[in-house]
Amino acid sequence: KRKKSLEGEDGGREKKKRVSEGGEEKKKKKSKKSVGSGETPVKGVVDRTPSKPVDPSLLSPIAVPLADVEVVDKVFELIKKAAKGKLIRRGIREVAKAIRKGQKGICIFAGDVFPVDVVAHLPLTCEEASIPYCFVPYKESLGNAALTKRPTSVLLVTEAAAKTDYAEEYKSCRKSIKELHQD
Repeated sequence: KRKKSLEGEDGGREKKKRVSEGGEEKKKKKSKKSVGSGETPVKGVVDRTPSKPVDPSLLSPIAVPLADVEVVDKVFELIKKAAKGKLIRRGIREVAKAIRKGQKGICIFAGDVFPVDVVAHLPLTCEEASIPYCFVPYKESLGNAALTKRPTSVLLVTEAAAKTDYAEEYKSCRKSIKELHQD
């Protein structure tokens, strides 16, 4: 069967329809997954949970302090709650801009970013701004915790999360990340 796409009077701006030889019309379907539904959208695709052993060959040499499994689990729970409340900044450009403008919070880096040069300046920026930071093993799991489909290199949980109903979790994560720097 031969199929061809036809454009309507609107010049194809509305929806394109497919017409088969029999004259039957079929609409093109796009599958969209809702990100705000509460479940993590990449759960079946990425199976790099923090409880699995970390391959040191995948980590960058600047990934210090690397959070242990307990801290990673605690931080990921905080990120999920903050993402639902839209209290996070994702990505290198957005986090660097927020820190430059004086926003405070907790900064979490992915340890497997390549090339390292794209995030190498941010730990120093965090130290100058007195923002606690840590590294987690994989960018896929960081993006997954932030309720996005994309892997995320760096993420900032803003200080506004300390004024919400999960303020205890925020303070606990901040304390455990500061303890990582003292070791």
